[in-house]
Amino acid sequence: MVRLIVLLALLAGLGWWLREEEGRGRFQQVDETFLDVMLANARDHFNPSATSAGEVVFLPIKETDREEYAHWPPAPVDYQMILRGLLGFTPSVVIVTDPLTWPEPESAMVQALQDELLKFPGIILTATSGDTASDESQLPSPESVNLARERLGSIKLVSGSADVLPQAQLNRVPLPPLMRAGDLSLLSAGGVSGVELICGEGGKAIPSPALLALLHALKLPLAGARAVVDAGPSLTLSSTVYLPLQNDASLLVDSEMKVTEQNALDLMTAGMLDGADDGVAQRMGKDKVVVIGIDSAENHRARDQARALMHALALPCISQLGGIVQMAIWGVAACLGLSLLRVRRASALRRALLFLLLALVISFLAFQMARLWFPPAIPAALLLFCGLYCRLFNPNDSPTDSHG
Repeated sequence: MVRLIVLLALLAGLGWWLREEEGRGRFQQVDETFLDVMLANARDHFNPSATSAGEVVFLPIKETDREEYAHWPPAPVDYQMILRGLLGFTPSVVIVTDPLTWPEPESAMVQALQDELLKFPGIILTATSGDTASDESQLPSPESVNLARERLGSIKLVSGSADVLPQAQLNRVPLPPLMRAGDLSLLSAGGVSGVELICGEGGKAIPSPALLALLHALKLPLAGARAVVDAGPSLTLSSTVYLPLQNDASLLVDSEMKVTEQNALDLMTAGMLDGADDGVAQRMGKDKVVVIGIDSAENHRARDQARALMHALALPCISQLGGIVQMAIWGVAACLGLSLLRVRRASALRRALLFLLLALVISFLAFQMARLWFPPAIPAALLLFCGLYCRLFNPNDSPTDSHG
């Protein structure tokens, strides 16, 4: 009885200390490793569900309509009018996949475009390396490149090196006043089997417009995202969002998935007339993720980013057990640990390890069938502590007894 009371007191103290340490993130790497192992074994089960494309709207700036724009590629005033027409639909996130840069632009026009960008709650701009300028005067200044590197976020690499990713160069970056109006993403020169979600620049893994928009749409921080880019490439954005990738770290997008589309010219008209017709309003809806970009037979990267975003939003989510259920599991682990007082010393630690193995099998089965998981560090620590305690202090037999 005395040993039971002592073990109960020690378990209570250990549980409290472990809970405090978990709150400080001390077990984050253990829990993430456990989750990554289960995800690697279940990656083939992550397929997009049959869903509508209503969460994403693509606004193509069609090359076939080039005569309708003030300049081609579109000038600042064109983007200004598109954004003005879009504002009434209150999109949650707006992506511009083309670098907003022009040689010797009028400062008043740039300022007007910046003012329009700042009216939206979420803006994602893009730097690219696909169009290497033939004239050095077209390349961004060193100051612009340095600002772009400061504005670009990066993703933590769990394994692998950024050198194996599609490599990007900052050949085209938005104008500095515009870069400060939103978050900045990066696209490489392409050449991947799927749709690019991450690329390498300066030894870092940089997110694409679609990936940044996905984080915005799900209200997840970039700091919580992590990537595996060697064996079994994948992106884990949180404890509930997982994206399996191709061997070149691109996303294989379902070719049958269609995204709601609305010609950007119609939004320019809406901006000039202070309103849109019913058809445009129905397709645009409210609080959508909107992708704007040039669309032509040779350049379909904006469309690809929109489809990748829709594909990612349609993937099944992981479910993490809630706090109360996790505490119940800790209680079960503690009860199993207390039961070790009834076994011989020599068997206590082996029995604890057997309990852990059984819990591991149950965890894998639950994840395979329902994508359910829970952080294992605390219940595993409680069980192992009880096993060690009973191995050392259980009076039933000596520590050297090999029977049982």
